[in-house]
Order: sequence, then C-alpha cells, then structure tokens
Amino acid sequence: MQQTANYQLNQWDGEDRIMRVDFNSDNAKIDAALQQNAAALSQATADLQSALETERQARASGDTAASQATASAKQELLNAITAEQSARSSGDTAIRGEFAAADAAIRQEFAAADAAVSAACPIVKLQSIVTSQPATQVDLDMRDPSYRNMSFLILIPHVISSTKYIYLRVNGLTGIYNINKSSTSYLTLFPPCNTSTKKWTYSFCRVELYAELIACTTQTTGYDGADSTYDSVSGAVQPISANADTLQTFNFLASDGATINAGSRFTLYGVKL
Repeated sequence: MQQTANYQLNQWDGEDRIMRVDFNSDNAKIDAALQQNAAALSQATADLQSALETERQARASGDTAASQATASAKQELLNAITAEQSARSSGDTAIRGEFAAADAAIRQEFAAADAAVSAACPIVKLQSIVTSQPATQVDLDMRDPSYRNMSFLILIPHVISSTKYIYLRVNGLTGIYNINKSSTSYLTLFPPCNTSTKKWTYSFCRVELYAELIACTTQTTGYDGADSTYDSVSGAVQPISANADTLQTFNFLASDGATINAGSRFTLYGVKL
C-alpha cells in the first residue's frame, strides 16, 4: 500500500486489503496535523495582535509626545508674544509719557509767550458780532467794566444795508447827543455798504469813555465805482442823560427804518492805557 508524501496517509490500490486500523491511523494523523496547524495559526494571530498592540501603544505614545511638544511650543510662543506685547506696551506708555511731558512743556512755553505778547500788545479784541438774519437794530453789550479801563475803544462796523446811513446810539436813547454844536438823535452816523448801488464804505469809530462823557469820532472812506469819498463826524453824549458809568449798550439802526442785512459784522477793540 502506498502513502502520501507529506502526512503518510494511506493510498489504496485495487488489490490492497481495506483495514479499519488504516482508516483510524489516517484520521489520527489528520487530526494531529489540523491541531498543529490550529495551534500555529493561533500563535501567529496572538503574535500579530501583540505586534499591533505594541505598534498602537508606540504610536499613541508618539502622538502624546508630539501633542505635548506642540502644546509646549505653542505655550512658549504665546509666552513670547505676551512678553513682546508687554514690552511694547511698556515702551509705548513710556514714549507717550515723554511726548505728553514734551507737549505740556511746549504748550506752557507757547502759553507764556502768548501771554507775554498779549500783555505787550496794546490792542485787544473785546467782542465781535455777525448777524445771521436781517434786523432793524443790532446791539453791542457794553456792560463789561473792563471796557472803562481802556485808553479808548475802536469800533469797526461793516454794515450791509440799502439805507443811506446807519445811526449809532447809546442805551437806545434819542435826542441826547451833540454833533458840531447841534443836538441830534444819534451819537454818530456812517453810510453802509450798499450791494444794490455798488457803493462800498469803510468806517472807523473811535470811542472815548471818560468818567462823565461818552465821545465818538467816526471816519468813513467810500467808493461808488467812480469816485472816492471821505467824511469825519464827531459827537458826544450829554452827560446828564448817559455817561461811561451808566453805559449799557451801543445800538446800530438804519436811518429810514430799513433793515441791516444778514452777514453784517460789528467788531470792538480796546486800546490799553
């Protein structure tokens, strides 16, 4: 009887006698071989799983180390950025402090220089009014007591109106003035700028505030497109009616009841003693 090459299992020929022991022997050999293969497969599987677990743990450990390294590097970068921002903030604060100190010093110097120039300059601007709408009368408040300490006042009116003359009165009063030895209803008068007739004038009023007298001299230069004109008017307030101590307002109004146009300007300067 012949047998297989690997496991020596029986191979019957036609003339071989079939015996039970031969079948039992073959089955035992097959069972042993299968058992050996199963054990080998189980061991190989266990080895593979162990290797995979080792690899997984190694990778997990590597990922943890990488994550920790990344987190550490990120934290170091954040710390460096925070330190840089803090340093810049401190530097900016210091620079701002230096600039603020320098600016304050410069402002003090300019203020001192401006005060010195103002103190040395004999002319000071007291007030200025620009009309925003037409008016029949424009008033200047003259109650400030410092006005009485000036050597004299300079009043520069730039009046736009269609009237022939603009009157200047004191405290809204009429009939208390003298011009050229004649009683009048105004302290002084001057022609306005007339846009319809293209007549332009410039007036300069010098006002004296004495203890018992208010006096004014007005000089006017005009031009109507062909000829220039010049006029001078001097007047005073009757002391019994009003004086420097009772002065409240200067009043500007048109001679014929016309309006003073918007955009008219009234500027008052003082000349120090």
